[in-house]
Amino acid sequence: MEVSERIKCADLWCRQHWSLLGDPEAHQQHRRADAHLKNSKFDEAMQCHHNAAELLLDAMKTTSSTAALESITLQHSYHLKQKDLIKSKKEQYTRVKKAMENIKTLSKDPQINTQGIADAHGG
Repeated sequence: MEVSERIKCADLWCRQHWSLLGDPEAHQQHRRADAHLKNSKFDEAMQCHHNAAELLLDAMKTTSSTAALESITLQHSYHLKQKDLIKSKKEQYTRVKKAMENIKTLSKDPQINTQGIADAHGG
């Protein structure tokens, strides 16, 4: 069998059995979410996981295979958990960022700096 024929066969097999593997578009959304997360774009990452979960719900409707349904259900659950995890990371990131800004602001306050120096020297 020539290479082009093997590629056609592989492509046909993938199209016929994609439900066993999960929705390819859902996998794409997962990769996008990872990229957004690396850039601290939490809302975009959560949206990608939401999109992936929705695509997987659609995939569940198109298969009657028990194995495929189990796999897709687990993937769906994973994306929902990732969405919740990213929400927590976003909240933590916001708290840390705010604390760092407060420290920066306090370090620029001359009264606090002068008082701190006087206290350090027993004054």
